[in-house]
Amino acid sequence: MLTERFKELESEGIVVRKVYPEIPVRIEYELTEKGQELKIVMDEIQKWAERWT
Repeated sequence: MLTERFKELESEGIVVRKVYPEIPVRIEYELTEKGQELKIVMDEIQKWAERWT
């Protein structure tokens, strides 16, 4: 389920996936520029929710 969400975010250009050839394989996700801009919006929504709920 979490993997599916990361695939969706990757396909939308919100994160990039980095695979490291280690044993066991290590995978990291990083926000793209688009993802960083979305984070700003989401942070503001969180602040609003904390104030009004």
